[in-house]
Amino acid sequence: MRNRTTILLLGIILITHSAKAGELSLRILHADDRPAVGAAAVLVTDDETILGHGITDASGMTTLPPSVPGSSIIVLGATHPSHREEARLDRTLQEILLPAGSTIEGKVRVEGSRPEEPVLLLLQPSEQNHRPEPFSHSQLNAISQYLFDHARDEFRGQTTGPDGTFLFGGLEEGWEGTLEVSPLYRLENRDYSVPVRAPQAKMDVQLRKKPTLRGRIVESTGSPSAFASGWYDFKGSAGRVVSDEKGRFWISIGGHTIHEGSIAFSTRNQQERAIVSLGKIDTKSGADLGDIVLSRGRDISFVVLDRSGRPVPGAIAWTEDETQVISLPTDDEGHGLLASIMDTTKKVRVAAFCRPSIELAIPDEIDGPILATLPLGFGVDLRLVTENGAPASSFTVELRAPEDPFVEEIGFFSPLRQYFQLPMPTTRQSGPDKVTCRFQPDPEGRFSFVRLKPGLPIKFHAITPRGLPSGAVLEFKATEPGFPTAEIRVSTRSRSLVGKILDGNSRPIEGAKVVIAAPGAPYFDPRENRMTRSDSRGNFAVQDIFAASIAVRISKEGFASAYLDPLDLASSKRPVEFVLSPGKPLTVSLLNSNGDLVDALSMEILEEGRQIRRGQWREKGIFDFTDLPDRPLMLLAKVGGREFREKVVPGTHALQLPPSGSLAVEWMGAREARDFGVLKIHSKAPGTHDLWIHLALDQTTHGGTLVAPIVFPGTYSVWVETEDSDGNLVLLSKRVKVIVQPGKTATPKIGG
Repeated sequence: MRNRTTILLLGIILITHSAKAGELSLRILHADDRPAVGAAAVLVTDDETILGHGITDASGMTTLPPSVPGSSIIVLGATHPSHREEARLDRTLQEILLPAGSTIEGKVRVEGSRPEEPVLLLLQPSEQNHRPEPFSHSQLNAISQYLFDHARDEFRGQTTGPDGTFLFGGLEEGWEGTLEVSPLYRLENRDYSVPVRAPQAKMDVQLRKKPTLRGRIVESTGSPSAFASGWYDFKGSAGRVVSDEKGRFWISIGGHTIHEGSIAFSTRNQQERAIVSLGKIDTKSGADLGDIVLSRGRDISFVVLDRSGRPVPGAIAWTEDETQVISLPTDDEGHGLLASIMDTTKKVRVAAFCRPSIELAIPDEIDGPILATLPLGFGVDLRLVTENGAPASSFTVELRAPEDPFVEEIGFFSPLRQYFQLPMPTTRQSGPDKVTCRFQPDPEGRFSFVRLKPGLPIKFHAITPRGLPSGAVLEFKATEPGFPTAEIRVSTRSRSLVGKILDGNSRPIEGAKVVIAAPGAPYFDPRENRMTRSDSRGNFAVQDIFAASIAVRISKEGFASAYLDPLDLASSKRPVEFVLSPGKPLTVSLLNSNGDLVDALSMEILEEGRQIRRGQWREKGIFDFTDLPDRPLMLLAKVGGREFREKVVPGTHALQLPPSGSLAVEWMGAREARDFGVLKIHSKAPGTHDLWIHLALDQTTHGGTLVAPIVFPGTYSVWVETEDSDGNLVLLSKRVKVIVQPGKTATPKIGG
């Protein structure tokens, strides 16, 4: 935090010195008697309460409030280390001489870049530099904000100057850290980092600039459009871009093949727009689009009614083309306005909170408001409450259903989510039998589930703050259109797990990892809210579990993990004692039918259906396991679309595979330009797993032969897929059925 404040001072403006009666005048000098210009002086009491702060002027002068007994002055600055000195009560003028500091400085050169394009630099300290701050983080944040408020007009602390130079000062000699370079316009060396040590000789950082689409946004008045927003779509690569204060913009296209696409721009007030259509772009040199002039579009008024002819207030309309214009919610009479849409926009979509969206055509000639009639959808207004009816906002809800429960996909950038504050899944897992989504409530513990599929059985499980099932469940099925309310009542009775971890000789084990999970969980998630470690006496405690039954895993390097599943917190003795035994190693070799080593997708060790170790790849066909219990275990190997299980014991083991075939898929390419794609190989047979092959750049669009060298006999479906800008799955080909036979290569054709 001290470093952040130091950076903020690099461009501080000067504040004129003037002292009032009772105030302390302060003069701050460098070690060579030069005035310390732009230094921050902070007056604190002995309990670290901030009494006031000031910024030194060109003569190194500033003023502070009257000091009190035991108070100190802390000086922060860009060209010297942090310094603390006792405040003198017997003087109205105090002089502070700062110790000399070390600097890290240099210059960033960007190949082919104009000098005004800035580069962001971050100086990250090593752990050995972390020391207690002279005051709390909250106090330091307040000072940092104060400094930034007075310095933002000339702030250059985190970016290179006009000539590409940078300087980090005020570092103690021997300070170590990492200099990270994050160019603002997607340069090729985006993750450039280098270790540094103060004082550092002047550095010369050289970066290669990626090819870009570039240009300038101009409003209809002829003035540059500062901070205009844009959305580009290159048929497979999409994203947002914002112009700078001079209306300029850059879009990196390094690695992207652009055959066609478009960019839509609008002013900050959404009153003027433009769409630029693109043809084929040379990815080596990029293109300068010149001045893009915005213009005012036409306004479209609309009225939204239900099927009974009553107005629907709060509905919105939006365009689904590149412009992405969104209306304000309709008024009490159902009236709304889409402002400044392009003449090329021929249809919009209209929706309300619990009503499915409909498509609305826009005629060329409009005499009055366009009418939209919305049907009532299916949903539920769910609320999590405690035993006394208070909101249980620290809990989450896990939705479980046999299939996707929503009739419409609500993406991150969806206007439905933006205006109706619909919950987004924080986790989502799809399997052959169910879909699981986890949602975070609002501060009142409410969840608004809309656009549900009618007649689908859904279970809502209340999840504790530690991510464990609380046992409270609501079963729901939407049988009639509407938005009924429902409650899930959860128990806030706090339970805890207290235990002790010992070795076989009853000696305490320090630093053992304790992870809790739901009973029967196949994996233990070591997130911070589910994990703790034992102390030097082997003791540990996990508080505020809010669940009656849990599973526990204890692990420590050099020992075999111990499990307790289930553990009834209400009836278990306290403390719970765990004894760890020394772990044993296992090395597995994977051989094909000819005795040659082959690689697997993964190797795991299972016990009672739970994964206890994942194999570490050593070299082709050889996997190592550590810290296993000294007893028979189950080895699971996933290779060639099949799962192979075999009992093993610690030591060495060779797994022999049966004869296999192979796949050589002739991919004919996508109909539209795409940046990336994945070949999926899927089987519905039990004991199988999916295979996938990531396509190389340009291969998704232009095609090629995709080879899976090991595929075991069976019937598979193969296809190529990708994702759109919202993360939704997009199929680029039909699913093609293929039969793989031993010793033969199947050669299906897909795409085109």
